[in-house]
Amino acid sequence: LRHRDYDSDHRPISEVKSTLRRGLQICELLRLREDDSNFMALRTFCLASADQFESEGDSQGLLAMMNLALDYELDLPERCAPRMEVAARGFSSGTDPHSVCDALVGAGRAWRRAQDTANYEKCMLEASCRMAEHGRALGGNLSGSHFVQQAIDLLRGLSSPDAKASKRELRIELIRLQSAAEDEFGTFEYSFDLSELVKAVKDRTQGLSIEEALFLLAAIHRPRPTSVIEEEAMEGMRKHPLGSLFGVQQHDSDGHVRFRSPGTDMRKIDPAALEHAIARQEGIYRETVVRGQIAVVVYQLASEHSVTLDEVFPLCRESPFVPPDLTETFSKGILAFLHGDMTSAMFILTPLLEASLVYVLKGHDVDVVRHDEDSGTQEDMSITQLYKNHRGELEAIFSASVVDDIERVFLARSGPGLRHAIAHGTTSDGQAYSGDSIYACWLMWHLCLVPLFKERFEARGRGSEADATD
Repeated sequence: LRHRDYDSDHRPISEVKSTLRRGLQICELLRLREDDSNFMALRTFCLASADQFESEGDSQGLLAMMNLALDYELDLPERCAPRMEVAARGFSSGTDPHSVCDALVGAGRAWRRAQDTANYEKCMLEASCRMAEHGRALGGNLSGSHFVQQAIDLLRGLSSPDAKASKRELRIELIRLQSAAEDEFGTFEYSFDLSELVKAVKDRTQGLSIEEALFLLAAIHRPRPTSVIEEEAMEGMRKHPLGSLFGVQQHDSDGHVRFRSPGTDMRKIDPAALEHAIARQEGIYRETVVRGQIAVVVYQLASEHSVTLDEVFPLCRESPFVPPDLTETFSKGILAFLHGDMTSAMFILTPLLEASLVYVLKGHDVDVVRHDEDSGTQEDMSITQLYKNHRGELEAIFSASVVDDIERVFLARSGPGLRHAIAHGTTSDGQAYSGDSIYACWLMWHLCLVPLFKERFEARGRGSEADATD
């Protein structure tokens, strides 16, 4: 209170607001109210400052004081609300639209506390219109869709006919802007020389029998520990800090936002920002594994042998990962993968992942049945429910590295999200031939043969000395 004469001292509004808020917080902690002189001095100063800011046409100062008055009940909400509306309309045309919307949302909050629904919805509608108008004025589809989405968010929970009509119109506009936003995206390309890796894999594959090549394909790569992946992602964020300071939105082929992560810094890394960094890094890593190893083995296998169902089916039948009643379907999916028919392979194998996980968990006496008490029915859990309720059991069976790899490839919205794309028909014709899709099919083959590795190597060890050495 030593700086009451803020005109002569030129105290910044933000400093006045933060000092007042701290004083009011102390009063609240000490339960000091109207009978305390310190609280009354703060209240009087806040309301007097609001009067002076209003008379001077200082919308920022008036809004700051009215927010304090509303938060700490220094004045009635029905008296705070109109003054917040005055502050909103006092901002100049070039002001950041968020400042205007903050004032209108604050006024709406005050009207709602005063139980005046009509004025509350009026303020929220006006805030939404201001935000949408700003998005249109920018002229870009991507930036416009960002502000239109914020305008829709402001209408959430409003029930008046005007609000519902405005929400419908904004959603139509958002879809139009998002569908056209793809034209504004740029393309970045990086070249990697994998010739040495490809040559090494070719040399390793040449001369193998069909069965040996099939086992080599399954063993050519193994999912990495999540701790290693996270450390690499954080190291990348440390090397390129500017890439982490800004928020990120991932859009699908229709321009819809499928994943958001905020900006972050290395002092306190946001989990969503780290998830995005991992997804971006792993996408490049999977592409390298596919082009440098998996595709090379598949090509070499097809060059030297004619792979049929007769070679694949016995291995799938022997695998404890494949449900017995789905062995032929699983085998045909793997055969399509080996023949390069990735569309058939993806649409066969992706749904079978859930069936295989349920089958394996049941074999380990894990209850995977979901009971619907309302309808009195039972059904197996979906894969998302398995991950939510039985992740520990899955990690004990498959290892944490494999469970996390499945999640990144098939389930996570920050990644390719193949299960959702296949289940809802949102994948395109070309997506099945992407590195992520090829890796997903390879991962199913890897999970199928991993349980057979030990038995196969033991059998080879019991064979001739030459075979054992080989």
